[in-house]
Amino acid sequence: MSSVPARRLPVFALITDSLRYSVSHARALLILALPFLVVQYGLLQFTKPTTEYLPVLSWQYWVVVGVALLAGVVVAVSVHRQFLQSPDRQMPLRWGKAETRYAWGLLKLTLVMIVPSVLYALVLVGILAAVFSNWNIESFGVEQPLLALPLIWLMTLPMLYLWARMTLILPSAAISQQPSVTLSGSMALTKGNGWRMVAVTVAPLLAFGMLDILIQMSLPTVVYWWLQPLIVSVNTVLGVVLVSVSFKQLYDERHLNTESDNNGVVAA
Repeated sequence: MSSVPARRLPVFALITDSLRYSVSHARALLILALPFLVVQYGLLQFTKPTTEYLPVLSWQYWVVVGVALLAGVVVAVSVHRQFLQSPDRQMPLRWGKAETRYAWGLLKLTLVMIVPSVLYALVLVGILAAVFSNWNIESFGVEQPLLALPLIWLMTLPMLYLWARMTLILPSAAISQQPSVTLSGSMALTKGNGWRMVAVTVAPLLAFGMLDILIQMSLPTVVYWWLQPLIVSVNTVLGVVLVSVSFKQLYDERHLNTESDNNGVVAA
């Protein structure tokens, strides 16, 4: 794997470039995100504002969730390919070898994160129980979670750091990069830029999530209920673009000028 020696990621420049690209290519990105958006509206049928049933207990709900994940993979691969290989070309939406590799890479990344996630949850619960309720769960009142929010955010940072360091395997899989970037390769590419990767690929999404909460609090439930899928789709596409921008900055750009054919194989 050919990589550029460690360079400091220009955080602000990369974020503004991502936003500028997303706005200037809004029409093309919207077309790419349509399948994901449609499936998100399908999920609304199981998440209507009601307390009559729990949607997670319905098998139909999980079928739609599975379809949403597959649609998300298709959209993510298309957005990666368009940004990294053909910015001025409308990428096709299809399932091919690149999508399969991307789904496998996402699964590997998720599996790797399971152990630290479980440890994080256990440690967090232990600290909260010790600090705020003296190990007495019954005394853990409503105000304690609010007081614990800074601690929860602080302890989440290592998880976000690890995810950001390994996430470059995804754009590599999307564009059928040969040789592909492995988990260890992603860690090597992001060496010296770990927290900058968090700032570029995670911080804008967290800010967008806070904006989403404000929108939810200021709009009637029914109105937000119909607006939410669009917000989720925009956030997803923006997240993909942010990772693509980081990948292009850190990986040798000489290897990004080839374009995959319809079977997901890099053309010579």
